[in-house]
Amino acid sequence: MRSFWEVRSHVEASLRAGARVVLLSDFDGTLAPLVHQPGRARLPARARRALERLVRRPRFLLGIVTGRSLADIRRRVKLGRAAYVGSHGMEYVVPGERPVRLVGREYGPLLRQLRERVQRLLPKVPGLRWEAKPYSVALHYRQARSGDVPGILSVARRAAMEYHPAFRLQRGKKVVEFLPNVGASKATAVRAILSKLQGKSRDACLRVYFGDDVTDEAVFRLLRQEGWTVRVGSLRGRTRARYYLRSPAEVRRWLEWLAEVCK
Repeated sequence: MRSFWEVRSHVEASLRAGARVVLLSDFDGTLAPLVHQPGRARLPARARRALERLVRRPRFLLGIVTGRSLADIRRRVKLGRAAYVGSHGMEYVVPGERPVRLVGREYGPLLRQLRERVQRLLPKVPGLRWEAKPYSVALHYRQARSGDVPGILSVARRAAMEYHPAFRLQRGKKVVEFLPNVGASKATAVRAILSKLQGKSRDACLRVYFGDDVTDEAVFRLLRQEGWTVRVGSLRGRTRARYYLRSPAEVRRWLEWLAEVCK
């Protein structure tokens, strides 16, 4: 896999030729550094300034794709001209339109039952942190003792089997999450917002996607033949991304370079 810096001349050539740009990115671990408590994650000031410069360009379209709720990510990023995908594709919005939500209220009571069931099975595990979202429940075990992790995962799998097929279990970086089994993913939402953002335009379009987690692999697969897919962070493990950048700081430097090219 090659560094994304190695192909910047090709990116620049496409921009000079007048291509539109659709830049899509995960948030945690990609635009923002990973933190022990997700509630404290922040978009770094320099990354924000680079994105603000880019979204002012008429041929540039930005989308943020995350497992966070739609309300949460919009509050953290605060870029009005961006599209947002929240809750791993279960809700999304593009500029000028109303949000799309693929999960109904009927999941609420069942989600509470599931959460209570798992809390009874895992009453007090040091370092385990619960995150209740509008449409899912996440168990963060980044700060849990390594010896407790197999038990946490075993309980999560057991609960997921009990509530199948209404819910499915999804793993990420030091987290497992119970999601309504509605056929939504980051990839399905990206396909939807690309269709909306690009509309009927026949202009050449440069698609870039940054992601750092296993939940981004479906988008890497979707865009592998028609976009520039970039894995951020550790290069251990298999990935469908074509390129890499080593950290959110390197993503920010790439965005600053792109903002200069797009002047």
